[in-house]
Amino acid sequence: MLFWLVLISVIGVLGYFSLRTEPNQSGGDFMTFVRHSGNSGNADGSQSSRTRSKRKDETKDVWTTPGRQVLILYGTAYGFAEQLGKKLYMRIKEEVEPSLNIQPRLVNMKDAEVMLELEKETTMFVICSTAGDGVPPSDARDFFDWLSANKLDLSGCHSYACMALGDTAYPHFCRAGKTLDKRFLELGVQALTPRIDVDREDWPVIDGWMSTLISSFSSGGYHTHPETVDYLSPKIAELESSASGWSRTNPFMARISSKYLLTQLGRPDDKEIIHLDIDLTGSELEYTSGDALGIMPTNDVNEVKQVLKYWGKTGRERVFYPREAPLQDLLLHDYDLKAIKTSFLQCLLQDCHPSPIEAEALRNILAAGDSKNNSLLVEYTKEREIRDVLREHPKASKNLTIRNALVHLRPLQPRYYSISSAPMNSMMAESGGLKASVTAGVIRYETLNIARGGVCTTFLADRVDTGASVPVFISSNKDFRLPKDNTRDIIMVGPGTGVAPFRAFIQERVTNGAQGTNTLYFGCRHKDRDYTYREELESWQNQGQLILRTAFSRDSAKKVYVQHLIEEDGATIASQLLHGAHFYICGDGSAMALDVEAALARVLQKHMPQEAGIHSEQEAKEYIKKMAEEGRFEKDVWIT
Repeated sequence: MLFWLVLISVIGVLGYFSLRTEPNQSGGDFMTFVRHSGNSGNADGSQSSRTRSKRKDETKDVWTTPGRQVLILYGTAYGFAEQLGKKLYMRIKEEVEPSLNIQPRLVNMKDAEVMLELEKETTMFVICSTAGDGVPPSDARDFFDWLSANKLDLSGCHSYACMALGDTAYPHFCRAGKTLDKRFLELGVQALTPRIDVDREDWPVIDGWMSTLISSFSSGGYHTHPETVDYLSPKIAELESSASGWSRTNPFMARISSKYLLTQLGRPDDKEIIHLDIDLTGSELEYTSGDALGIMPTNDVNEVKQVLKYWGKTGRERVFYPREAPLQDLLLHDYDLKAIKTSFLQCLLQDCHPSPIEAEALRNILAAGDSKNNSLLVEYTKEREIRDVLREHPKASKNLTIRNALVHLRPLQPRYYSISSAPMNSMMAESGGLKASVTAGVIRYETLNIARGGVCTTFLADRVDTGASVPVFISSNKDFRLPKDNTRDIIMVGPGTGVAPFRAFIQERVTNGAQGTNTLYFGCRHKDRDYTYREELESWQNQGQLILRTAFSRDSAKKVYVQHLIEEDGATIASQLLHGAHFYICGDGSAMALDVEAALARVLQKHMPQEAGIHSEQEAKEYIKKMAEEGRFEKDVWIT
């Protein structure tokens, strides 16, 4: 009897260790290891962001033996270009590296100028996002300037391809990628395939482009290329060992020193806008007026519990990739539970044995493909989150493995908020450190009769209190800056939360005693309900430090918006611009910014026919374009 008890114990121990250490080999972008574990971390099953295990990164290989090098160069604004660069890296490593001794290297454009010797590169794949109003991502700006200013001979790069990322909702679709591609071609690279322009996350186009590049290795005679020792590997190793700054991938845990509501609540159309002061003491982080604060949120634990419930998981399952943690902790901190990738639905249909009714519904949704033209798919994913999909497909959800699920979930990304404080006005008296203020409009809505909310805004409003710590970093915005000449007038247009960076601008100009005038066009719905920073703005106005023009769209029978005030003040604005004033817009880019720019064009056409020779709408647009090139017309806009 004792023999059998010992034998069973040994088998159990061996089984435990084999389950913990053996990878699941069935396809996918990465391998997941799971076992059930006891609860760990906080009471909700999560771990503190401060003590979370570090995510593994398989794209930091240092090649020390001869091989055939490939450069994957990316410029990212919010992390998507980096995500695609890593995916391409892994595909090259897994599909062609072993047979052809290909050595992929992944480099961020922010490091490119000091690391790369581009004239040594023979194969280069470039992925670049467009930020804001058609500008390069801030981290890539120096590389763009360097590449533009230097005459290089890149004719030795015989395999080059470029993917430009953008959004057709913005007026300058993929402009940064187009600019970069044009410059590389001027410098002599030999294009393997024409540049592709990707609208948002068009995965069929993205995957097709990557597959074309993978195929080129087998058809491009790579086996005849000489093998060399990579000049870049020592630099990559040095960069990895010396990297210590706070960033999107390594945020600083900053304390919320104060939080309060800026608006009145109680009516159905009321806007919920909050102000937070975030203490950066101990981080050595610095910022400039116009920059943004990146905040990495945590998902709502109740939504995570619903995902686990409909999935049939406890949340205690131990996952070993992309980092070692319980499943619930990964769902709280690492994955986007709002956005539904088409591949997630395809996985349920193809790999999870749905019921006949579920399969028919999924086939109908996917029938027209993964495209913006598939209206049924667009509408379905617009109204739902991951928890809804799992609830609606119970049989398929039961068969959905952890590995398959995580492969088809998007990474949880930081959110960016214009800093609404000037650094010289934000020294913390009690600590001597620096604070950054944030002005956030809380997103709450309902679909399928279920109350929902924005991930980060409800995180800030509902799930963290004063004294709590949140992961943050500074996102530089070099294309949204005050004029260096303090005698220049500035004209700011910032309705709603668009006022945030202008609060910082005004603080800085007042503190520095700027001689130029400060004019702010601010708009909201109701003067007595969502007029943010009213006391401050009116105090500056009363002291002669600010010309304040306000539009309250729902306080009168006729709706008045900021663009109407701009046309009313057309003669004054035209005169200021003729004398070198700077014009700024911050806020909604889908309507407000377009309306303001159109109003400005009409002002120029009406009031500058003699002085600037503007007689037509096109000439007015050209004048605005010239102002932008001179750094006198700047926009910080977003489209939701």
